[in-house]
Amino acid sequence: MFTNSQDDLGRPADILFGSASWSLAVDVTISTALRNSARTIANPLYAMEAAVTAKCNKYAGRLSANVTLFVFALDSSGLIHPSSSFLLERIASAFAHASGLSPSVSLSRLIQNLTFAVAAETGRGLARVH
Repeated sequence: MFTNSQDDLGRPADILFGSASWSLAVDVTISTALRNSARTIANPLYAMEAAVTAKCNKYAGRLSANVTLFVFALDSSGLIHPSSSFLLERIASAFAHASGLSPSVSLSRLIQNLTFAVAAETGRGLARVH
């Protein structure tokens, strides 16, 4: 997966799709505007963009040529990065096809599950702080 087998980055993906000839490494990152500057509080997309850029820079030139990195970014408030929204739409479309549900219902359920999981994890994180 890495160009250098001694690389110390650990695993570059929370989710790994692929085969022997190609891989898609999906790294999930959850940003929060609350820990950042006034600029990110006013615009959570700025915090998500910064998180995506940081992840891409971290792995730039260190992944094998057959590995594509996708940073799935969302904000702790529940906002979803535009590129992540596109991926969710594709997943929901595939789920709709397999389940017989409409694409809009599938997408709605997927987003509900995702935002619930983020809210639950945010709550656990806040409980650990206090």
